[in-house]
Amino acid sequence: MTAPDPMWTRDDVDQAVARLESESDGISAGLMALDEHPGRRLLEGAALDGRTRDRWAACRADIARLWELYAAYGAVLDEVRTLRARRSRPSRTELDEMARLLTGPSIVVPGVEVPIAQRDLVDPQAGVRRVTFDALVSEMNQVWRRATELVAAVDEVWTQILPRLDRVEASATEAAALVDRLGGAAALAVEARVVADVRKRLDEARHLVAADPLRFAGARPDARLGSVDLAALDRDLAGVRDGLRQLKLLQERYEERMQRVAGLVDVLAADEAEAHRRRAHVSARIARGLPEITPQSPPLRARTAQVADLRRRDAWPQLSAQLSALERDLVGAAERLRAARTDLDALLARRDELRGLLQAYRAMAGGRGRGEDAALEVLHQQAYDALWRAPCDLDHAARLVADYQDAVTTGGGTSAASRGVRPIPGGNRDTAAGIVRSTQGEGKDHGDL
Repeated sequence: MTAPDPMWTRDDVDQAVARLESESDGISAGLMALDEHPGRRLLEGAALDGRTRDRWAACRADIARLWELYAAYGAVLDEVRTLRARRSRPSRTELDEMARLLTGPSIVVPGVEVPIAQRDLVDPQAGVRRVTFDALVSEMNQVWRRATELVAAVDEVWTQILPRLDRVEASATEAAALVDRLGGAAALAVEARVVADVRKRLDEARHLVAADPLRFAGARPDARLGSVDLAALDRDLAGVRDGLRQLKLLQERYEERMQRVAGLVDVLAADEAEAHRRRAHVSARIARGLPEITPQSPPLRARTAQVADLRRRDAWPQLSAQLSALERDLVGAAERLRAARTDLDALLARRDELRGLLQAYRAMAGGRGRGEDAALEVLHQQAYDALWRAPCDLDHAARLVADYQDAVTTGGGTSAASRGVRPIPGGNRDTAAGIVRSTQGEGKDHGDL
């Protein structure tokens, strides 16, 4: 504020007071905001260490200094208000006094601690000064910048790091809740141990950041906090949490899955019974090479009871492994049973194919005028007897059909097998297949063999 006109009027005083009152309100609001700032409040209640501790000691002194200076500002402003309120038309003396207070070095600035060696003998108050309103506000601005710079720097660190810690903590809390829901630490010892270790490391990280946040100013988002690697904690928790979520899903769908497993065991048992009947049917007709039908449903049914026992004990990790293995083994058992039934059907199909070939080549012999050939008839009868005998030795019958086939196609009558001819060569099968379709009535008098 410039030096006053020697002849200040009431309006000059009122305008100056109004400006200072507005300025005072702004200073008050700023100081209150600083007091309520989250960074300052966290600093106030923390057990600080390192550089942050030293900086905060100076900052607290600055904040206290601001309030002292503000009190000195208000004291003089109140003095002016008191003078102005005495009468509506102040005297010239009163106007001059108010002008002096408003524009001159009227504010007593509280002293700061000065080492005794730096004091003058005649200055026992160690630095007490008188300043103008403008000079006081300028000084307050300097102290304000120092104080807010630290508070803002600390708040920036916490704003960046604390949410990261909170996210990891939230994951740990979720995992811990899942552990409790799925049987507790006794049933999920490994998972509970991981969660406990993560929480311990989080506490270490929080202590480091709370004690000396300036240590981490400007650090990368993925930086370690001392010995604590938050990314590693996240990975550890993610694996545990995903596994626990799967167990929770299993818990929710346990009844549904067990009903499905029980149904599959029942279907498998019924299919096994049918396969045993089918094997008995085929074994009466085919001598060798039948697949075994090993009973698989009884042990699988027993395993469903073991899974149910694990459910009663809330042993969800073991239950998950055993139930998944049981479902896989059920699928495998059903596939093996289908393969065995296919093999059984293939044996009958092979016998029927050989019968058809024999009939086809007999018709071919008749077409070539050799229907009365005694040597061919002997070969035919041998193959026929082998194929229509129960049970049929398919390998032996195949060799006899090959002998007959060779005799018909080559014009001979001796054994093709004795000459090393490959059984049932493929050279004339297409022709034979056509003849089979025209001779399907032969051999029916032997019944369903």
